[in-house]
Amino acid sequence: MRVLVPIDGSRHSAEAVDIAIDYAKAKTVEVFLLSVAPSTVDMDIALTDAQREEISAALLKGSEALLKETESYMEGHGITPQSILRVTANSVAEEILDFAEKEAIDLVVLGSRGLREYGRFPLGSVATEVVRYCPCSVFVVRLT
Repeated sequence: MRVLVPIDGSRHSAEAVDIAIDYAKAKTVEVFLLSVAPSTVDMDIALTDAQREEISAALLKGSEALLKETESYMEGHGITPQSILRVTANSVAEEILDFAEKEAIDLVVLGSRGLREYGRFPLGSVATEVVRYCPCSVFVVRLT
């Protein structure tokens, strides 16, 4: 079985990692960690090329650090994940869905909310899109 865990550094994402660890200990699974860094190319804000490059580099560096930290955490629990970093001009949800389809993922474990935990709706927009369109089962982690 192939399990995908998209991570973004949120509390919900961290809980999804813990659930994937528990799942991987109970079954023989291949775990993939996916961090998606947004591209600044299509951002509709006034930035110079240098500012776009600086923001892009910071986003990429943050995503790389998050992957390494999460990978180390999982390895400390006896699970060796494959870590993937993607930079996208599309939506984060599209990247997760694309990865799940291309890599024949059997289960996606993700947090119900990401870093932007504001808003009235209990399920974040990325999670909503993944649940709606994912080609495989989705385990949505909710924190109370």
